[in-house]
Amino acid sequence: MIQFLKYLFTISIILLSSCTQITRLELPVISITLSSKSIEIYPQSIKELTAIISPASEPQEIIWKSDNTAIATVSEKGLVTGVSEGQTIIRAVFKYDESKSAQCSVTVAKTPDIKAIEWPPETTLSKGETIWYSFQAETGKTYSIRWNDKSGNSNSVTNLTDIVVSAYKSDKITPYFEDIDSAYIVPQTIISSEDGLIYIKITGYRISDAGNFSLRFICHDDYPIETLSIIENNITLMEEFSIKLTISTTPIEAIQSCIWSSDNKSIATVSTTGLITAISAGSTIIRAISTANSSKLAQCFITVLPINHLSNNEWHDNSIESDEVQWYSFEGKAGRTSSIYWNDDYEGDNTKTCSVRVSAYKSNKIDTYFTNENYGYRTPQKITPPVNEKIYLKVQGYGSNSIGTFAIKFLCQEDLSITSLTINDQKLTLIKASTHTLKPTIFPSEAIQNVSWTSSNTSVATVSDAGVVTGIANGTAIIKATSTQDNTKSAECIISVKSDFTLENTIWTANSLQNDEVQWYSFEGIAGKTYSIYTNDNLQGDTTKTANIEVSAYKSDKINSYFNNKAYGYSSPERIIASENGKIFLKIDGYWSHSSGTFAIKYLCNNEIPIESVNITKIPSTTFESTTYQLQCSITPLLAVQIVTWSSLNESIATVSDNGLVTALTPGTAVIRATSTNDPLQYADCSTTITPPISLTSNEWTDGTFITGEVSWYSFDGISGKTYSIYWNDDNDGDNKKTADIYVSAYKSDKIDSYFYKKAYGYKSPRTITPSENGKIYLKVEGYWSDSSGTFAIKYLCNNDIPIESIDIVTNSLIIRECITSQLEYSITPLIAIQTVNWSSLNESIATVSDIGLVTAQYPGTTVIRATSTNDPLKYSDCSITVTPSTSLTTNVWFDDTLISGKIQWYSFDAIAGKTYSIYLNDKNQGDNSKTATIYVSAFKSDKIDSYFTNQYYAYNYPEKITPSENGKIYLQVKGYYSNSSGTFAIKYLCNSDIPIESIQIKNNKSTIPESIKHLFEYTITPENAIQTVIWSSLDESIAIVSNDGVVTALSPGTTMIRATSTNEPLNYVEHSITITPSIALTVNEWTDDTLINRENKSYSFDVVAGKTYSIYWNDWYNTKTAHLYVSAYKSNKIDSYFDRQSYGYTSPRKITPSENGKIFLEVQESWANYEVTFAIKYTEN
Repeated sequence: MIQFLKYLFTISIILLSSCTQITRLELPVISITLSSKSIEIYPQSIKELTAIISPASEPQEIIWKSDNTAIATVSEKGLVTGVSEGQTIIRAVFKYDESKSAQCSVTVAKTPDIKAIEWPPETTLSKGETIWYSFQAETGKTYSIRWNDKSGNSNSVTNLTDIVVSAYKSDKITPYFEDIDSAYIVPQTIISSEDGLIYIKITGYRISDAGNFSLRFICHDDYPIETLSIIENNITLMEEFSIKLTISTTPIEAIQSCIWSSDNKSIATVSTTGLITAISAGSTIIRAISTANSSKLAQCFITVLPINHLSNNEWHDNSIESDEVQWYSFEGKAGRTSSIYWNDDYEGDNTKTCSVRVSAYKSNKIDTYFTNENYGYRTPQKITPPVNEKIYLKVQGYGSNSIGTFAIKFLCQEDLSITSLTINDQKLTLIKASTHTLKPTIFPSEAIQNVSWTSSNTSVATVSDAGVVTGIANGTAIIKATSTQDNTKSAECIISVKSDFTLENTIWTANSLQNDEVQWYSFEGIAGKTYSIYTNDNLQGDTTKTANIEVSAYKSDKINSYFNNKAYGYSSPERIIASENGKIFLKIDGYWSHSSGTFAIKYLCNNEIPIESVNITKIPSTTFESTTYQLQCSITPLLAVQIVTWSSLNESIATVSDNGLVTALTPGTAVIRATSTNDPLQYADCSTTITPPISLTSNEWTDGTFITGEVSWYSFDGISGKTYSIYWNDDNDGDNKKTADIYVSAYKSDKIDSYFYKKAYGYKSPRTITPSENGKIYLKVEGYWSDSSGTFAIKYLCNNDIPIESIDIVTNSLIIRECITSQLEYSITPLIAIQTVNWSSLNESIATVSDIGLVTAQYPGTTVIRATSTNDPLKYSDCSITVTPSTSLTTNVWFDDTLISGKIQWYSFDAIAGKTYSIYLNDKNQGDNSKTATIYVSAFKSDKIDSYFTNQYYAYNYPEKITPSENGKIYLQVKGYYSNSSGTFAIKYLCNSDIPIESIQIKNNKSTIPESIKHLFEYTITPENAIQTVIWSSLDESIAIVSNDGVVTALSPGTTMIRATSTNEPLNYVEHSITITPSIALTVNEWTDDTLINRENKSYSFDVVAGKTYSIYWNDWYNTKTAHLYVSAYKSNKIDSYFDRQSYGYTSPRKITPSENGKIFLEVQESWANYEVTFAIKYTEN
C-alpha cells in the first residue's frame, strides 16, 4: 500500500509541475522481462518462471496469471504446473500498473514413456522443476526402475544433477515407492498390482539442484530365466557370523528372486533374502530355487569354523598366517570392565614371533569398542559393555612380522574367582602405642585385591581400613583380613602387644620412630651361637614401612659392639656370633638425622635351623704340586649357620687353610673335608689328584688340552744368564689347528716371582726371558676367557745354544752432518739366535753410538761404528761414518731450507763473548706466509750440550736473544713442532752489538714529581735491532734516585737530571730534567679535600713522634667522594713503607706507630679513573 501511495504521489508531482510550467519530471519507462518466452512441460510437472522489472529502483512485485488454468496453473512465485495436454499463456503483470506485463507460451505435452532396457537420451532438470514419466504395466509383472544421476556410477552423462524419484499407480496418488535418491547399482523393484500406467515423478534432491539425468525400466517377466547361480559358491565362515549371498541369472534381466534353504540348519541358516548365519562348526549346503522357474537351482557350500571362546584370565596361544583373520569371543556383562591383553612380537614376554592388531566389536559385530590397536600387553585395552552381550575380538597380522605365534586373553576382575588370601605376617609383636602395616596378598594376583580388616580385641589392638595395626594395651588380638569380593577367603595374624622391647626368636616386632629418637631392643644370646638381625623399613622391606633406620648390635655392656650403623637388613640381614652368654642389645636410630615413621625388627637364631646338606664347589679334578686353589662351600638351607671347619685327610699331600685355600704339596691324592661347626655330623668331602709339572724338551712342541677353570703347569731347567724363548700355539695365535685361547705366565723356581705374567699371543712373537739363577723355570697355562677350553701346544728354546751365522748392519757406510743423529739397524741370522749386540765407536771424538745404535755426529772426520754379538764376541759388523760440518750461517742473511718429517737439522755461527745475538725463524707459525713447516729452535754452546734456550717458536717478530760468555760456535738445532712436521722454513742470526745506535728517547717524560712519589721512566732505542738495554742514573741522588729498571723515587724538593746510557755505546745517552715539589702538609684531625686528574699521584706528610700511634683516614667513592684510592705510607727516608697500596680507609683507618721522630709521607693514587675525581684525607693522634 505504501508503494502504491508513493507511486500516486510521484504522478501528482508530475501533474502539478505541468500546471505551474516548472521544469517537468519525466515518468520512468517500466519494462518486464521473463526468464523464458516459451516452455514445454508435462501433466503434473512443475517449472519455475522468473520476472525482472526495469529499472531496478522500481518495486519488484508481480501478479502471475494463467489464461487457461485447465491446461496450466501458476503460483504466486511463478511456479508453472502442467494440468492437461494443450497450450495456454502465463502472464506476469506489474502490480502497480497492469498495463505493464510480459507473457510466456506454455505447451503441456503428453507424459513421456520410459524406454525399457536402453538408456534414453539424457534429460535436463531445471531448478525447482518436477518431471513426470510413465510406462504401461501389467498386473503381477515385476519391473525394475533404474536412474543415472550425480550419485550414480556412470560417466556417460555430463553435467549430472542429484534427483529423487517416486513411483505411483495410475491414479498418481498411491505410491509403489517415494523419494528414493539412488538406484543406479541396485534398482527399485515393483510388482504391478493393476493393468495400466505406472507414473514416475522426478524432482531435484534440493530445490537448487539442476542439470542432467537419465531413467529406464525393465520388465523382468519379458526375459525367461535360463540359468541361476550363486556368486559365492564356496564360503568359510566363523560361528556366530553372517554373510549375504548374491544370486546371478542369465539373462541378467530375468527375475532375480528365489527361495532359500539350508540342508542343515544346525550348522547354518539362511533368511528369505539370502543372509547366512553360521550356527556351529561343520559343513552344509545353502540352496536357491528361482521363483520364476522352480527348475532353476543354485547351491553354495558352507564351512563353519568354531569361534575361539576365551575364558576369564586364561591366555589363548595361537599362530596366524599372512592375511589371515581370527575371531575370539567372550561374554561381557553390563557395567563390568574387561581388560583385553595380547602377547606378540611388538610387546610381550619375548616368546612370540608375530605382530598383531586387535579390534573389539559389540554383539552386532558392526559397532566397535576399539579398532586396530597394536599394543595390549603392558597397557591392556579396557571395555565396559552397557548391556550383557557377547564381545568379539578380531585379530590380524600386522607389519613385516605378520606370520607367527601370539597369545590373547581377557580379564574381568569382578568375575575372577579368588583362590587364596594371605598376610605378610602370621605372628607379630607390637610395642604399645606403635603401629605396623599388614599387607594382604590375594591369588590370583589379577583378582580384586581389596580386603576388609577386623580385630578380635580392639582393646588390645585396632586395625584401620588400610591394614595399619595400632597397639592399645598389653595382650593378644587376632587381626583378620577378609576379601571384599569373596567373604569365604580370609587370613589372620596374631598380634601380641607389650610395653617392653624384648624380642622373640623369628617374630617381627613393629614400632614407630620419631625424629632424632633412639630405641633399644634386646634378646638373650648364647655364647658361640649365630644370630641374624632383620629390619623392615622404607630403605628395604615389604613397602609397608615409612622410617629409614640404622641398627647397631652391642654386647651386654652396651659398649662393645658386634656391628655399627647397618642399614638394608631385610633381604641381607647382619649376622653375629655371640661371644658370651647374656643379652644382646640392638640400637635403632634414624638413617638420617630427621628420619621418622614405622619399622619392624626381629632376630633369628641360625643354630636352631637344621642343616640339610653341606656342598663343596669349584673342585678341580687335578692340580699341580706347589700350587694353590680355592674351595667354596655352601650349606642348605641358607638360614642355617654357614660356617664350616676345613681339614685335610692327607696333609702330607695337601693342606687346607681355615677359609678353604688348598695348597698342593706333593703328587698323590688328597681328600679335603668341610664340616659344619653347628652340626659335626654334616660334612662334605672332595678328592683332588696332585700331579708334578709337565717337563718340556728344548725346541719340541708339547700338546695339551685345556679344560675351563683349570690350570696346567710345565717346567724346564734354566741356566743363569742364558736367554730362553717361550712359544705357544693356540686359537689366538698359531697354525689354525688349535682350539683353546690361553694365557701363559713364566715363574722362577719359587713359583712366586715371575718373568712375565698372563701373556697372550706367543706363536709369532715368543716371550723371551733371561734367568738370573740356575734352576727350574715354571710355565703356568690358564684360560684367556672364563669359558676357554680346547687344544694348545707349548715349547721353549734356548737362544744361546743357536750358533750365530752372521751380523749385518743395514747401512755399511753413512755420511752425516755435524750434530745430527742417525739410527743404525742390524740383523742377526738365524732369527732364533741371540739378537742382541754391543755398539761401539772406534773414534768417539768424531761420532758416538748409544746402546741401541743411535749415532751422534760430534765433529768433522771419519770413524767406524761396530756391532758385536753379545753371545759370540767374534761375530761383528762395521759401518763407516763420515761427519761433515754443520751448515754455517751468515749474519743477517736468511738461510732457506726444507725440514723432513722426524728429522733434526743443525746450523752454526761464530760468536764473541759478551756480544748479543738475535735468532730469527720464518715458518708457518710466524713469518711472511711463504713457509710451510712448523718448527722449534734450540741454541747450544760449543759443547752442543749446554743450552742458551730450547724449543722456542714464534721467533720472526720476537727473536730469541743470547749473550755468550765465551768465544766459539753457537749451534742451532731445528726440529718439527709436531712429530710429523715437514715443509719449508728459513733461519738467520743477527749480532745486535754490531748495530749502531741512532737515538735514545725517554718516554713518560714527567717534569714534576711530588716528594716521596715513585714514577717509572721508559725509553726507546732506534733502530729496533740495536742493543736495547740502558744504565739509569741520577745526577743528584739527594733530590731523586733511579732504579735499574727506571723507577724514579722523589726524595726532596729540588731539580736534577735523570740519565739513560746505552750499555753497548756508553757515549750514547739521553737526559731528562725533573723537579721535585714538596709534599702537602696535613693538619692533625682535619680533613684535606683534593682532586686527582688522569690517575696522577699526590704526596702528603705530617710530623710524628716516636712511639705515638697515628690513624690515617681517607674518604673516596666508598663513601661520599668519586676517587678510587690506593694509599701508601712511607718513613722519612721515603723508601721504607709502613703500608703499601691500601684501599678502604674511611671506617677502618690504617694505624702506624713510628719508631723514630720525623715525617710520615702518604702517597695517594687514583686506581683506574682517567678523569678528575675527588677525595679527602686526614690523620689523627691516638
